[in-house]
Amino acid sequence: MPADSYRFVYDQYGNTREILVYTRGIGVYGNNYTNKGTAFTEEERRALGLDASLPPAVRTLEKQVENSVRTVGAKGDDIERYIYIRSLFDRNVTLAHALIRSDIERYMKIIYTPTVGLACQRYSSMFRTANGLIFYPGNIDRAEDILRYYSHRDIRVAVVTDNQGILGIGDQGAGGIAICLGKLMLYTQGAGIAPWHCLPVSLDVGTNNEALLNDDEYLGWRHRRLTGDEYVEFVQRFALAFRRVFPNAICQWEDFSKQNAFATRDAYLHDLISFNDDIQGTGAITLAAVISAMRAKGEKLADQVFLIHGAGAGGVGVAEQIETALKELGLSVAAARNRIFALDSRGLVTTDRGLEPYKMKYAKEPGDLAWFKEEGDGGLENVVRNAGVTVLVGTSGRTGCFSREVVAAML
Repeated sequence: MPADSYRFVYDQYGNTREILVYTRGIGVYGNNYTNKGTAFTEEERRALGLDASLPPAVRTLEKQVENSVRTVGAKGDDIERYIYIRSLFDRNVTLAHALIRSDIERYMKIIYTPTVGLACQRYSSMFRTANGLIFYPGNIDRAEDILRYYSHRDIRVAVVTDNQGILGIGDQGAGGIAICLGKLMLYTQGAGIAPWHCLPVSLDVGTNNEALLNDDEYLGWRHRRLTGDEYVEFVQRFALAFRRVFPNAICQWEDFSKQNAFATRDAYLHDLISFNDDIQGTGAITLAAVISAMRAKGEKLADQVFLIHGAGAGGVGVAEQIETALKELGLSVAAARNRIFALDSRGLVTTDRGLEPYKMKYAKEPGDLAWFKEEGDGGLENVVRNAGVTVLVGTSGRTGCFSREVVAAML
């Protein structure tokens, strides 16, 4: 829809109060943000040139939702329900979100996890419309011009992925944008951010997924992933263009690989209003839960000893947030880190073995831990018992790790 065909009117808090429309006919009906389908009243149909484009009956939004609930219920499985809701979003954003809101617990698992993982895998065969921006080496030089085309939508938050670390299924190539679409739908539902202020973005730098590279239907950039300086330059071009066009918008980095997640976050920490959800989002929510637990128990955060079981991006993100909270309570960096133990698939994270850079600051010196130096056992139960752990945080992909014996070791 052209920028001069509508205008947002805001309330005193910056929320959209109404959309003023300066076009008629298909210009209204063909835009998913202004289309109301059969909910247009007779007066609206005449005023907007829609009186011959719709059947005579007028359905209220409530009746439209009832009809959509029946339609969704008739679908055979959740991926079919996902396709229906996404198609509804493409036609009528208001109705799509009203449907989701009618039973958020039911529909959340359809528009996001676990169903969205399958949608990522089937992206090419299910493709209908992008509903977001896809940058690849063939158009990244025009990133600023492309973003400016969306400036009239007053973009306030963009969820941006490079498609490499999608959920627990890894490199999904172009299909990762489904994660961005789903997450932004949750932000509309949970935070009230209008969908026209949201922008899903895929940084398609290629894929190392052999199945996709050999799939004739694959719609992404059919090359192996950019790495090294080429990758860094690509992301930088996008980030600089985004900052120029949307200087006040949030850029959320989503589902990058662990190494790129930390590097990208740190590179633009002070130059862009941005955060990495897998690192900082996970950490913030976990810290909030821990603080609430301390209040319920009547204990001090600074007195706790923490064990992070699973030292991936999320686990290290939790450790970083806890460290920050402890420093705000007056602890030094060293004192804060001394209270945080991290375990990965090989046990206690220590400095005497090869580590990814992002784990280093939480690695323990074996010689500083008499019990570890003596026993050499960096397993979960032993660390809990000997380190005096009082708070367990599980960020591992494995289930059942916090056994009765592990919990008993805390007592």
